[in-house]
Formats: sequence, C-alpha cells, structure tokens
Amino acid sequence: MGGLRGLGIIFVVLGAVLLLPAVLDAVYTVSFIARAESVVGEVVDVDVTQSQIPFTDPESGRRYYALLEYTDADGETHLFRSAGAEPRDAIAVGDERELLYLSSSPEGARTATLMGIWGRGIVLAGTGVLFLAAGAAVIGRRL
Repeated sequence: MGGLRGLGIIFVVLGAVLLLPAVLDAVYTVSFIARAESVVGEVVDVDVTQSQIPFTDPESGRRYYALLEYTDADGETHLFRSAGAEPRDAIAVGDERELLYLSSSPEGARTATLMGIWGRGIVLAGTGVLFLAAGAAVIGRRL
C-alpha cells in the first residue's frame, strides 16, 4: 500500500515539474505573439522523413513537412520548415500559409495555427495534468 502511495507522489511531482515549463512557454508565447510580425509564406517543397523502423507498407513511418519561403520586412528571404508533420495530401507546392516571426530572429518563425503557436505548451500542460490527475487518484484511493 505504501509503495502505491509513493508512486502517486512521484506522479504528482512529475506533473508539477511538467507544468512549470508549460507556464513558462505560455508566457514566452504571449510575448512572441505581441512582438511578432505576420507574413505569408509559400510552400516551395515538401520534406519527407522516414522512420528507421522497417514496415511492409512503404508509406508507413513517413512524415511530411512543408518547406515555406518567406520574405521578412527587411527584404531578406528565409526558408522555414513546419514544426509539425502533416498528411501528404494537405501540402501542395504553391500553397500559402501565414507565419509569425520576430524581426530580431526571423529564422524562428512559427506557423500561425493553434499547434504552430501553442502546440509545445499544450503538450507539456496536458501531460502534466494527466500525471497530476493520475497521482492524485492513486494518493486519494483508499486501499
């Protein structure tokens, strides 16, 4: 019984540890949005990666990332690789997508989508909440 309670405490601590960077990421993201400039980027290519695990289906394990080209306010052209993989049929050369970037660091652009802007924080916070809930459930359980 004590071992299970200890595991619950570990889960609560892990959840809290994951929530701290989620909060810091949210603060940074709000600051990023407030200072960011918006620009439209054009898909110029598709970057395909293949997992190292062999599968019988040739499409299995492939990830597709849009490569976008955009010009910043200073007239400099930049190439941006989307952070998240997408279905192959969702990316077409010539498509346009809104990007946000900081003029001080144009190479750090983000796609202007929910996951492009908030994705990292959502994943961290969601995982932290799951660990907290699981730990609390174990600790609160009467054994």
